[in-house]
Amino acid sequence: MPKPYEKTQLWRASFGKIADDDEATTHLVEMYSVAWERACSLAKRIAADAEGLTLHDEAHFTRLWECADIIVGKKYKLSPIETFIFGIAILIHDAAHTVLAFEGGIRTLIKTPEWKDALASKMQGDQSNRNDDLATLSIGLRKAVLFDVLRALHARQAKNILSATFKHPVLGADFYLLDDPTVRSHFGPLIGEIAASHHWSISKLESLGRQKNPIPPYHKRGLIRPMVLAALIRTADAIQIDAARAPDFEFALLQPEGASLDHWTAQNRLSIAPDSQDPSALMVTSSVPFNEKEARAWWIAFDLANTADRELRASDQVLRDASLPPFEITRVKDISDPRRFSKHVQTDGWVPIDAEVRINDTGKIVQMFGGRGLYGDDDTVPLRELIQNAVDAVRARRVLESEFAGKLMIDLRPGQNESGENGYWLRVADNGIGMSSAVLTGPFLAFGESGWSSWTLREERPGFLGSHFKKIGRFGIGFFSVFMISQEINVTTRPFDAGSSAVRTLSFSSGLALRPIVKEGASDFQMSYSTVVDIFVSSDTKDKILHRDNQTQVYEDGKSYLRPATKFTLPELVEMLCPAIDVDIFIKQDPDEEIHKIASNWVEENGQNWLQRINGVKTKDIPEAIIENLEIIEPIIFDGQIIGRASLNPSGAKLSVYTIGGLGKKKQGHVDHGRQFVGCLDLSPRGPRRDSGDLLSRPVIEQWATGQVKKWLATDIDARERNFISAHAAHFGGDPLAIANCLVDNEWLTVADVFEKLLANELIYAPIKPADHQRDQWAIMGTVNHSSGFVIPEDEVEVTLKNVLLAGDTAGTQAYWVLPEDSKPAPLSFIGCLGRYAKSKGKHLVFEGGNVDFGLYSGENSRILQLKNGQRLMLPGIWLSLASL
Repeated sequence: MPKPYEKTQLWRASFGKIADDDEATTHLVEMYSVAWERACSLAKRIAADAEGLTLHDEAHFTRLWECADIIVGKKYKLSPIETFIFGIAILIHDAAHTVLAFEGGIRTLIKTPEWKDALASKMQGDQSNRNDDLATLSIGLRKAVLFDVLRALHARQAKNILSATFKHPVLGADFYLLDDPTVRSHFGPLIGEIAASHHWSISKLESLGRQKNPIPPYHKRGLIRPMVLAALIRTADAIQIDAARAPDFEFALLQPEGASLDHWTAQNRLSIAPDSQDPSALMVTSSVPFNEKEARAWWIAFDLANTADRELRASDQVLRDASLPPFEITRVKDISDPRRFSKHVQTDGWVPIDAEVRINDTGKIVQMFGGRGLYGDDDTVPLRELIQNAVDAVRARRVLESEFAGKLMIDLRPGQNESGENGYWLRVADNGIGMSSAVLTGPFLAFGESGWSSWTLREERPGFLGSHFKKIGRFGIGFFSVFMISQEINVTTRPFDAGSSAVRTLSFSSGLALRPIVKEGASDFQMSYSTVVDIFVSSDTKDKILHRDNQTQVYEDGKSYLRPATKFTLPELVEMLCPAIDVDIFIKQDPDEEIHKIASNWVEENGQNWLQRINGVKTKDIPEAIIENLEIIEPIIFDGQIIGRASLNPSGAKLSVYTIGGLGKKKQGHVDHGRQFVGCLDLSPRGPRRDSGDLLSRPVIEQWATGQVKKWLATDIDARERNFISAHAAHFGGDPLAIANCLVDNEWLTVADVFEKLLANELIYAPIKPADHQRDQWAIMGTVNHSSGFVIPEDEVEVTLKNVLLAGDTAGTQAYWVLPEDSKPAPLSFIGCLGRYAKSKGKHLVFEGGNVDFGLYSGENSRILQLKNGQRLMLPGIWLSLASL
């Protein structure tokens, strides 16, 4: 009984009549028969390993032969050796969708970079399964990862599958898909390339060559045209979108779900044939209309037909350009419009209109969600984002070269644009991973999609995504912030391991108003760098970037004068933007100035110098208590990564820097960047703007804060400074009990001191105010004052009550001054600490609340406050006492 492929026109034309003495051709027929049987057996495993795919079995092989017949037409001829090579390529092009195609099976696959990439992608940042232990993976996750890996590797593995051995477990014999070692060794590599090429870019087919000469004894029956065979297998595969891939009974057995169900539904109803009126067109029809609930399946059918059309047209062009005989079928009928296509692939109760959501004004969207609409008027954001991209590029290269250190170069130089306008060129250069032309024109320009997880990069750098490298960028919008300040941008780049011929420049001459152009090479590109971004800014924009303080009115010695506005230098600005960057950064603002360096070893940098540069302050601005205890500023480590270098702040000085990925922002005098600590702490961003974030590990920070209390307790700081440490420790969840203190009648008392007063039956009072808008929790105030928000100057209050406890200068740190409630015990607040101390001494702390007569109002009569001079101040307060447990 003839095999299915023997009924096709292509096979019959080559092997239908074989002379009795033509042993070479007979041998090809016999080898193919054996290969067919073995490939069909191997293909049966695909459904189990790549669950959800439409069929890749014997029916698929048969239909590919039939599709090839449709494409070439009745008059097209292949030589016997070409037909044999094409047939073997059919058998192996998808065969690696099973683990059996890989020596060592799944144990080999889990060691591949593609496995690590697929696992990282499925885990979506969760690194809890970073090892290769299959036992730690759920069945669902394992299947999903395996599916992605096989899809990623199957085309490449096609080149190796003919040389793969299948060992008999009892006999110990080795089996191959292609038995003859001579044919396997001489033709196998070419067959593998042709099979793998179905996943190549169409432009790469030329690399296969127009002609190969067969070795004897197969040379007498014609030449081999690799480009023809490659074009034929990719087009046959592209048009094989019909019910043969999704037959009814297998559909019923498999019961696919989700996206697989849509694909099966789409192909289950399709059939293909040449158009009866136009033999150059392929007609796609459906046996059953698609109803409204099956709309997604219809659009999949439309997309599949579009893909087939693109492959047919592109292959036709490639063959014609190479002066090779074209195929008869060159396009898909009525594919240009969904409604025209629906005349053949019908719908029921709905009309397919090309009405998907589109962005007509890309520039406006970018400005809204990647420019000023997102970042506001902060003109330093583009510089920060360019630095971020450059740092990520260096860190990415470190993944590939473990000993690589990397560097950035930032400079600002006067110059002219192409129109001759005067301004400045701001440059950020790095010697990181660089970009290929495909990345530069693809993922790099994909707004809202991080290029670090793109398929393009995964294909170029297998295993990169699975490396879990420490990147800052997540949202894929940072680069577009440059259009906030410039309309002329040039991005020149090359992969770090490529030569000068790979240099490409993406040039924007009018912002996003016009499409950018790509230029090959760059005469002034320094090969010591991988990527250089140049943006042209006006003088006004340069001044805004470097702006420090506005012009201010100053009164000194009875005189008034205007203090001029001030600017940061570029090195000063970058120092603030890069408090905790592990890459050397070199900065040059003026051609005549020396290059300024920010070293990557920021954790080991002199503490005083580091604080000055990241805060933009002078020595005089740093309290003496900090300078004398710089050793307490310590690295904070979480999951093997340094997430900060800080100490609790024994003062109210603004010396706190919050970073995201080690990057901060320009400090401005009117903005309170935080006072609770000295140094920097890294955060996880809450959104793409990255102006706020969450602690990377609250338990680690709580442990650090508690340890800081012990370290500061061992120093000789005064009581007021201890009060700051207490309040700031509570803010971070550290236990301040050992150092906790407060002001009572303007005298500093420890927890033990207050306890002794209470033990002597003295009541202690404290004025309070709502700690939140809901007024469901209260906090102790810094002075005796109105709790309504109206502030009475301290010199207008005469406190006559004794034992009044005040929050003093740390009143703003509510974590330390909040009052415990039943639902919110607040054990780290001062009252919470006092309660815990009392309990350790066998007592129970009691506090009651109500209006308390704290003293007299000595100011002028106030209608707003409804106060008169000499009036008693009856304000919300509490009084503390002790009771026995």
